Amino acid sequence: MSQPADLLAVCAIAPAFKNRFRHIMDSSQGSLKEDALDVTARLDLSERALFALGREALEDLQRWQRRESHRIGTAAMVANHRKRKRAALSDA
Repeated sequence: MSQPADLLAVCAIAPAFKNRFRHIMDSSQGSLKEDALDVTARLDLSERALFALGREALEDLQRWQRRESHRIGTAAMVANHRKRKRAALSDA
């Protein structure tokens, strides 16, 4: 293939890939779990993996919105310091 033919092929394939990607991501984040089987039945293996990633991203976003992700806890160093301080105060 020559350079102009390669460029023409890329210009034709890129929008199709972009539209397909957008459609799969929209389907993964907008369909109900029951409908997911119908949607994924028509997808190939790589598209199913993309669908699963989109679904996982949606679930991560929803957990974050419900403030269920990245809970802040006490650092182990702080907890140990408090224990040592309590022990020192009880010994004194």
